[in-house]
Amino acid sequence: MNNPRYLAFQSLLRCESGSRYSNLEINAVLDKNPLTQADKGLYTALVYSVLEREMLLDYLLKDYLKMPIERLDREVRVALRLGVVQLYFFDKLPDHAVCDETVELIKSTKKRSATGLVNAVLRSLARDKGKNTEKIAAAPLNIRYSMPEWIVDLWMKDYGEERALAILEGFSKKPPLTLRVNTLKTTPEELYRAFKDKNIQCEVNGDMIVLDTGVDPERLYGFDEGLFFVQGTASALAVKSLAPTPESVVVDTCACPGGKSFAAALSLENKGKIYSFDLHKSKLGLIEKGAERLGISIIEVEPHDARESFGKLEGRADYVICDVPCSGLGVISKKPDIRSKKREDIERLPEIQYAILENSVRLLKNGGRLLYSTCTLNKEENERVTDRLLKAYPELERAKGYPVTYFPDGESEDGFFTDIIVRK
Repeated sequence: MNNPRYLAFQSLLRCESGSRYSNLEINAVLDKNPLTQADKGLYTALVYSVLEREMLLDYLLKDYLKMPIERLDREVRVALRLGVVQLYFFDKLPDHAVCDETVELIKSTKKRSATGLVNAVLRSLARDKGKNTEKIAAAPLNIRYSMPEWIVDLWMKDYGEERALAILEGFSKKPPLTLRVNTLKTTPEELYRAFKDKNIQCEVNGDMIVLDTGVDPERLYGFDEGLFFVQGTASALAVKSLAPTPESVVVDTCACPGGKSFAAALSLENKGKIYSFDLHKSKLGLIEKGAERLGISIIEVEPHDARESFGKLEGRADYVICDVPCSGLGVISKKPDIRSKKREDIERLPEIQYAILENSVRLLKNGGRLLYSTCTLNKEENERVTDRLLKAYPELERAKGYPVTYFPDGESEDGFFTDIIVRK
């Protein structure tokens, strides 16, 4: 049961059936199974690598199968993908061992009759690596990067061919784990030294600590003491660009899981007031629990639909954080399940985003600043939403230097959009 390949196989079967999101599945398996750090890393890498390269893996497999891969039994399909990803993308694993162990995975299921097929297909793919490496290089972009064609087309249209290629390449790399240092309790330098003393490899980047992916933040030194919280680089930069100051009133209209509220509290030096709202009451406990761990006392949480009136708070906020629900196309490398989205899944989002933004600006007092942000790369959800608002409301203006889009090939590991709106 503690074999990382077996655990990865079982997790991929559950993800294939749609019974669980990959990040939740991985966290559950790591919690339940005592694995060495190396085995944790291998298990996590195997699951994510198959999910991230599924289209490419099926493209390689199709020439070695007599039927479409979709018609294979689920166990056989998943085992073959798991075998191919190890053969072509895990250089330290011997080919013969990959083939043998994948056959053993099939033997552990009710599909033992497929062992001959799995063995023959994988050994043929191992033999043909040179030929297939050329095949991968010549494959269409959406196949090469296992990205739905409609997403590639969207990026080509919005950002041009050169930038679209850079986005695809950026998302093909595993992003680091980035931690925002809790400056109410420590400094980046102090936490860095503490990590190094415990042989935790990391780097300092401003108020952030950057570690290799695959590290479980909740098991790191300093988590229970509230010395840091997980936050993406662009998300942290976005709150910094809003520049909230101590003793201010901040409203976070779509706050869960709370990272931007926590970042704002650090800028306020835990002095002032932060109202953190979210549509889903069940998620607000994450913010309360996180604030308690971090020693933040100025956050008040309440369930609220950000498209509806904020009542007495309207016109009182110095700063508003409007991090709207979005398609997530900027965090595909962290959430590979997003690759399965269809174009129609996101077509309704701009109207929802605009309704939230239009209602949220009513919170601003004169001179107040609003941060509009998404973790997506899609102009329909980004600048076209804020452009529409500014055209409709002449009493609002855009802060100088905005909007800003972060791409996964630059200072951020994510694709992220920020715009700052000011009430004159």
